[in-house]
Amino acid sequence: MSPRIIRSAALTAAAAVLLAGCAPEPGTTADEPTTVTFRIWDETVAASYEKSFDAFEKEHPDIDVQVNVDEWESYWTDLRTDVADQSMDDLFWINNSYFGAYADAGSLVDVDEALGETAKDAWEPSVVDQFTRDETLWGVPQLYDAGIAVYYNTALLE
Repeated sequence: MSPRIIRSAALTAAAAVLLAGCAPEPGTTADEPTTVTFRIWDETVAASYEKSFDAFEKEHPDIDVQVNVDEWESYWTDLRTDVADQSMDDLFWINNSYFGAYADAGSLVDVDEALGETAKDAWEPSVVDQFTRDETLWGVPQLYDAGIAVYYNTALLE
């Protein structure tokens, strides 16, 4: 497991806590941990997140992060249904193909509103642009594809 994945997962948990407001869930007492749920579609990656969240939870025993894996084949149907029912996870993976529909429906967090207008300065500008719609940054891009590059040996090619 790479340190980058661990840091990213811990940052995701920290963002979840920030967005959840660290308030106890309805019906819980202050002694019970706040549960933050995180949905992804990759079982292998889930194992890395679990290790990272275990470390995060040791530092923050008042927060319990649960990783829920929904296989790719059903992920988007299940997510759409859960968003409509308002039973979706607190955090969930989304890709560019589906981002627009969830942003337009108001199903994602307005970063400026939640974290302040300068929060987006901490992210790569191309990622902020990619997840900005109608001048609003929707959600926090924890992982991103900065693009594809081709490197080649010009001497060998000649």
